[in-house]
Amino acid sequence: EAGKLNLNIGVFKLRKCVAGVLETLAFSARDKGLEISCHAAPDVPEFVSADAGRLRQILLNLAGNAVKFTPAGFIHVSVAVASRQGSAAKLHFVVRDSGIGVPRAKQRTIFAPFEQADSSTSSNYGGTGLGLAISSKLVALMGGELWVESPWRDPEIPGALRSGSAFHFEMTLQRAEEPARHDLPSSEEPPPRALRVLLAEDNATNRRLALRLLERKGYTVLVAEDGRQALELLERNTIDLILMDVQMPNLDGLEATRAIRARELPRGVHTPIIAMTAYAMDQDRARCLAAGMDEHLPKPIRPDDLYRMIRRFTAVPARKGSGHG
Repeated sequence: EAGKLNLNIGVFKLRKCVAGVLETLAFSARDKGLEISCHAAPDVPEFVSADAGRLRQILLNLAGNAVKFTPAGFIHVSVAVASRQGSAAKLHFVVRDSGIGVPRAKQRTIFAPFEQADSSTSSNYGGTGLGLAISSKLVALMGGELWVESPWRDPEIPGALRSGSAFHFEMTLQRAEEPARHDLPSSEEPPPRALRVLLAEDNATNRRLALRLLERKGYTVLVAEDGRQALELLERNTIDLILMDVQMPNLDGLEATRAIRARELPRGVHTPIIAMTAYAMDQDRARCLAAGMDEHLPKPIRPDDLYRMIRRFTAVPARKGSGHG
């Protein structure tokens, strides 16, 4: 996406943005027995003016990598004020983990596209490392800098080093007042920030691409890596639409859809489910519809097709008794 990055500036709650990222990753972290937490210093502004979607994307990439590359222990995200100048505050974000760490010789190259700590990392943990390159570009776009410290210094014990990694970035954001409702920007499309999407996709690259496309529109996205996680998130959250990969471990998309429809039937509700699959034959679409899905979106995902499909099924958000025929 070189040359196509832009910023959508708005006023938002900083702590809520950070907490929302950890909420998205909480299931994956808990599934591995990891402790995941965050802390914002008391003097961090409550409201800031910036691109919330881009900041969320940066934190999600960094914290998501921390979950992936941490076999045991913790992930901790912190925000502090580095300096102030007038109405602006330079904020220092840190994503710390107790994971496998980054060798010193590789710490300068991991922010290049498709680079990882060593050749065995991809086979052991999966993924291409593209998220760090994207995060670095986004931080720079927002006027900041991203760097890694591994092993990192424990702030509570002077001089002490800890295993794992600490990804730091600083950026200067404008402090803002809470916006009045009539000051919120209008849109020609249905209000995207009210839309909650559950993305169920086991492939990290496909998941990252879909997440970027969804967050570009300002949607709130919950992420599941298999059908079992999708059911767990759906049980605890109100969801307007589900993007469901068909082939996933533990519980595939078709089985997960059947389970969702079975749960919904006694309550008379119907959440739109869009299948995502590389298999685009008529019989594949028929299998998806027979399982209870509403439509079929072939891979690789084309942004215009994705947005058109979402608008089709969320022009009126799903409510009790609003089944689709």
